[in-house]
Order: sequence, then C-alpha cells, then structure tokens
Amino acid sequence: MKLINVLTVLICISVGFNTSAQKIQETVLQYEYVQQPLNPLTGLASYSFTVVTPYPENHDALLSQADKEFQERLDGYPAEVEEAKRMHAEREDSYADDVALAQYNFQLETEAFDNLNAIEKLALEEGRPKLRMPSKPGPFRAPTEPTYIAPNTSTSIIFKTDVLADTYLKLEGFEQGTENALTGTVDMEAFDAGDTERKSSTKKVYNATSKQYVDQTTYTYETAVRRPTRLTLEFNGETIYNEIFEGTGEYSTTRTPSSPNMFQMEKNNVSDILKVINTYLNEQYGFVNVPAALTIRAPKNKGEYNDLEKAGKLAKRGINPMGSSDGKTELAEAIQIWNTALGESDVNDKKARINNKVTQSIYQNLIEAAIYKEDFINAQDNLILLGEMDLKNNGKTWVKSRTSFIEKRVGS
Repeated sequence: MKLINVLTVLICISVGFNTSAQKIQETVLQYEYVQQPLNPLTGLASYSFTVVTPYPENHDALLSQADKEFQERLDGYPAEVEEAKRMHAEREDSYADDVALAQYNFQLETEAFDNLNAIEKLALEEGRPKLRMPSKPGPFRAPTEPTYIAPNTSTSIIFKTDVLADTYLKLEGFEQGTENALTGTVDMEAFDAGDTERKSSTKKVYNATSKQYVDQTTYTYETAVRRPTRLTLEFNGETIYNEIFEGTGEYSTTRTPSSPNMFQMEKNNVSDILKVINTYLNEQYGFVNVPAALTIRAPKNKGEYNDLEKAGKLAKRGINPMGSSDGKTELAEAIQIWNTALGESDVNDKKARINNKVTQSIYQNLIEAAIYKEDFINAQDNLILLGEMDLKNNGKTWVKSRTSFIEKRVGS
C-alpha cells in the first residue's frame, strides 16, 4: 500500500515537472522585404547611367597599328631587295681583291714568324700563321617577304562602357529610361598602384611529427592602389551629387597571399568600384529586395497547446503563402490567437499554461509578425513589454538585435 502511494507521488511530480518545462519548438522562415531608400526622390520613374574609363572599347587601335606597320614593311620591301642585290654584287666584285689581300697578309705574317728565334716562336700562342681565305659569295638570296604580325591583345584592357553600365549600375525598383530619370555618370581616371611590399608574420604551430611547436612564417603582399572616380548625379535638371566618390581618391591597401598579378588587379578594380557605387545608389534612391529570416515559436505539448501550434502553422502559411492566398488572412488569425493566449499569461506561475517562458515566445512571435508586416510601432511596443520581463542573456540579446533591426529599417 505504501509502495503504491510512493509511485503515485512520483507520477504526480513527473507530470508537474513536464507541465512547467515546456519545450519551445522554433521554425525559421525565409522571406524578402523591400528596403526603403535613405533619400527618396519624389517623382522618380526611371534611371540612366553611363560609365567613362581610360580604356578603349575594343582592340581596333591595336589592330589598325599592326595593319599600318605591315603595310609599311610591304611598301619598303622592293627597296630592301634592291639594297640586298647591291650589297651582294659588291661582295662578288671585291672577292678577288679580298683573296689577294688575305694571301698578302699571310705572306707578311709568315716572313715575320720565320725571323723569330726559337724561344720567341714558342711564346706565340697561335703558333705558325694560317691562311684564312674569305668566304666566296653564294647565289643571291632575296630578303624574306614581310608577314603580318598580330598584336598581343592578352595584355590589353578593354571595356565597353555601355556593357559596364548595364551590368553593374542598376537602380532596384526602377527600369532604365529617360522619363523622370535619375541620370548619372561614373568617370574613372587612370589606375595608380604603388610598389608591392612583402610582409611576413610568424606564429607557433604544432608539428605532429616532432610533437613540438615550431615557428611558421607566412607572407602577404600589400599594394597601395587608387583610382579617382567622379560620380555625377542629376534629377529634374538639378545636380544632386558631383564629387570624387568616397574611397576612390585615396590609396587603399590590397592584400594578396602571393605576388599580385597587376594586370588582373587593374582590370578587377573597375568592377570593384562600380559595385560599391551601385550599392550607394540603391541605398540612397532604390528599393532593394533584401533576404531576411524570422523565427516562429510554439510549445511542443500535444493537447495543451493546440491553439499555439495552430497559430504557428497559420503564421507559416501567412509568411510563405502558397496557392491563391496572399497569406494576410492566415497571419491575422495567428496574431489573434497569440493575443488571446496572452490574456492567460501568468509569468509568476511556472505551472501556468501561459507561463513566463511561453509568454516570452508569444511576444517574440508578435514582434516577428509585426516586423514582417512593417508595423514597426506595434513591434516596438511589444519589444518594450518583452524587455521588461525577466529575460536570460540570450533573450536580452534577441531584444537588442530586433530593436537594432527595426531602427535600421525605419532609418532612425
């Protein structure tokens, strides 16, 4: 009998423990929101951007120069042949005289050698003189005819400026055009790079073979580069920006793990600058689709929290709608369920159905849903209420992160 009573008590304790220790299931949902411009332009309907670089748009100049040089060689070839004939004729005419001169010099050298005594003869490195006859001219051979030499275009940087503008400069939320357009010009100067410096750093690493820590030296290559780039923007006949774009007029350090390829660095620098400028344009004037994520929370306890589990499913369909629904009805129903459940909240009773832990999860859901709907005032009100609760460190961090996110969204 006593054993039964003990077991009954243990079962009750177990049930009570499970009731007060709800497990909160988290579901992460992906979505996109439209980031509002920092400086919206009233009446803006389109955009048109151009790019100016110090580089040619094609290899036409190189090819033209190669053609010109080839033609010059062709034009000069007949004269080159005539000159070769003249020189060959001179060698033929002078051959007999060259032979006679070689024989005469040989005779003089031989007589001088014969007049030396034995010791002097031994001292001569070359020994007795040798007769060196001049080469007899062969048949005439005309110079090789000129051939076309293609220019090396692999080390030449070219950019089609219209392609650059179309590829890198896009104002999100608008189409290219000229009506009520934001027009802009990106004018790039020459690439300027300093000498590359090799720098080393040493750290201790463990050598598994020797079972000791040894010094390991790594090298980085630093190059100071800059390319002053002027950005000019106009809207409705008014210049709204005309400056050397920030960061392009001063030297910045580019670090590479090996000696840099300066040709590639110079080429990549163009697209790097355009990407930064495009980000600036969209932050100021565009409407950018930004990927984001939110988390919906629901207690995992069959039967007791059917309403909150249902709300979680409705919120999922509301944020990631499928079929013909736009999700608004589903999300509104989920919010209503959460608000109704808050009416039961008792943060001081761990055994309460909507205790402190569940209450926090509901507030988080309401905040996430309000942010998704861009109802930032409601989201901030709920953040204040949540922040006044007894939160653990991770809860406090969450409140700070969502507060910061909202401030960024509203531009405060």
